[in-house]
Amino acid sequence: MNEAFYALEEEKQRAVFNAAMEVFSRWEYKRASTDLIAAKAGVSKGLLFYYFHNKRALYLETFAYAQRLVSEFIRDACPVQSDDFFDRLAGASREKMRLMDQSPFLEHPVTLDRVQPMHIQAYCNYKMQTLSPSTVKKHLSNISSALEVARKNHVIAFNPAHDVTIRNDRRFVPNCYDEKQIARLFQAAQKSKIETEIILACTYGLRRSEVAGLTWSHVDFEKETILISKTAVASKGGTIYKDRTKTKKSCRMLPMSAAIKTYLQNLYNRQQQQRKSLGAHYEDSDFVCRQPDGHVFSVDAITRHFHQLLKENDLPMIRFHDLRHSAATQLLASGYNMKCVSEWLGHCDIHTTMNIYAHVTNQAKQSMANCLGALLETEPVEEEKEKPAAQPPANIKVIHFPQYEQQGRTRVE
Repeated sequence: MNEAFYALEEEKQRAVFNAAMEVFSRWEYKRASTDLIAAKAGVSKGLLFYYFHNKRALYLETFAYAQRLVSEFIRDACPVQSDDFFDRLAGASREKMRLMDQSPFLEHPVTLDRVQPMHIQAYCNYKMQTLSPSTVKKHLSNISSALEVARKNHVIAFNPAHDVTIRNDRRFVPNCYDEKQIARLFQAAQKSKIETEIILACTYGLRRSEVAGLTWSHVDFEKETILISKTAVASKGGTIYKDRTKTKKSCRMLPMSAAIKTYLQNLYNRQQQQRKSLGAHYEDSDFVCRQPDGHVFSVDAITRHFHQLLKENDLPMIRFHDLRHSAATQLLASGYNMKCVSEWLGHCDIHTTMNIYAHVTNQAKQSMANCLGALLETEPVEEEKEKPAAQPPANIKVIHFPQYEQQGRTRVE
């Protein structure tokens, strides 16, 4: 093998090895395509064979790399570096005590019939240190549902989760990008594997699940619309694709701008060319967001690549979901009202939008306060005095009629 390969940056080495492991594990040695490995690694086939003289050398070096990874993982996971059984037992005991100190709700395990509100409260308080209040509330809801089934079956006398409270002292303020930062992100995304995901999230404010679940069958170039009706969510077994959105209001039809239409048409044509060039090695699907070989990233992989992109380009570290907040903030700052923005984002009601983007309305309130406060600086204007009523000329005779004088009526000749 050419030693020039190990002179490369670790990131480029890792990209080649990861691409090789993926292709070899999926297609096995004989059917694995070096063209596909080169495409996934982002290098030319000639450069790949410059580093590795042949396919066999690449396979053996990839196998050695995988062995090193597994060995490092086992070494890091083992709490005690010793072959003695009792040393390992003592180390495992110390590790368990450390975990108990970090997780007070595990200190005194109890059976189901002895679970008290304080046990569940301790769990929720512990989770609040690392998770958002809304996520902890979902945990509590699942626990409460399970305990409610036990109560109905008379396994427990009452549901202890009903007496647990979650304090939400932290008010959520989304971390958003401004126009200049979004422009920098678009420029950096052109070289990344998640360019399409970033563009859809920024220009439409889509959720990560909506971006990953968007299909070409729901992109209508003639009517210039995009239908958001499918999602992709993460699970322990991988990615689950659903034919429904987060809420009923999240299923929505969005118009297509001229720039987005051009971008999506070019993307569609490019994917068709890639399908023809790779042939049987192309993973055909209807998803909009795909890799050059047709491979679809999981939602967790989108997040990993996004954070890596921000780090490489020295951009402020935010969540992928914050791109949705950035889009909404731009709409509100441009003068669009809460109702329109709520429908665009697919919120279940306008109160959700108002709670999340209260900081934008506070800025608008400040402008309103400044507008009204300017009245104090306005100089007073003197009012014009009322002119006296016009009197008839002296040469005109006024005739009085007593019967009409009470009504203020006279006759002038």
